[in-house]
Amino acid sequence: MIFFILAGGYGERAKPLSTIKPKPTFPVNGEPLIKIMLRQLKDIGLKRGLINLHYMPETIKENTKTDLDINFLYEKELSGSKIIKRSIQYMKDLILVINGDIFVEIPLKELAEKISNSDGVLLVKSHNTGYSSVEIKKDTFVGTKKDNKKGAFMYTGVAVLRKNVIKKIDDFSFLDTLKKHDFKIKILEYNGLWLDFGKPKLYFESNFKYKEHIDNLTQNSLSNNVIISHDSMVNRSIIWENSIIDNKSKISNCIITGNIKLSNVNYKDKIITKDKIYNL
Repeated sequence: MIFFILAGGYGERAKPLSTIKPKPTFPVNGEPLIKIMLRQLKDIGLKRGLINLHYMPETIKENTKTDLDINFLYEKELSGSKIIKRSIQYMKDLILVINGDIFVEIPLKELAEKISNSDGVLLVKSHNTGYSSVEIKKDTFVGTKKDNKKGAFMYTGVAVLRKNVIKKIDDFSFLDTLKKHDFKIKILEYNGLWLDFGKPKLYFESNFKYKEHIDNLTQNSLSNNVIISHDSMVNRSIIWENSIIDNKSKISNCIITGNIKLSNVNYKDKIITKDKIYNL
């Protein structure tokens, strides 16, 4: 089995953060999300994979240095799930497809067991408001719907698919392709930690949920080369790399987007960039 991380999107929902970094490289507890994902893939035994590149491709590549065997697929125009079709030449039979802006502890063993006698498996979870639901009969995928009533399930952004399915992908969302063809697609319910980094507020909240998950009890999420003076107070904030906070500054519940110096300021619930300050 190989993996495919979908990492080419513009991150429109994540602005203004995504104007500075692509979503897969947003720091989570000070480490780029995609590095966390690649380490997890290595730990569960996957050695080869693909990453698609479109928006800020070099930033993605800079954050994917690993001993895994990775091929990068460049897109001149963003094609959504259609890019997955280009994985055929690298596949034997199975591919693990992962959205690049989420965190999930991938239950690979359970997914592999579930795919027996089927064409694919979608990892789903109890519904979060704001996401489309997957329509299920027994334990089989039959389509998608906007309904998100209690008891519904949503797609987590993780799937294992066979080569015969990949060959048929011709829609921006491969779920639409699955609906059109007579594939046998199973679902596996996921009850573990699932985090979405797609919007600034979600990114902020998910950062601290992740810290709690890994038992990191420090109050801030700091990237490399962050300096906070002894006379400044920083509380429950995310600070990207190469930032300085000094001269009696007070920062609380903020995202500071890196390469910034703040002196004698007082901010709460803000996104602070070099050019502008936004409400979080």
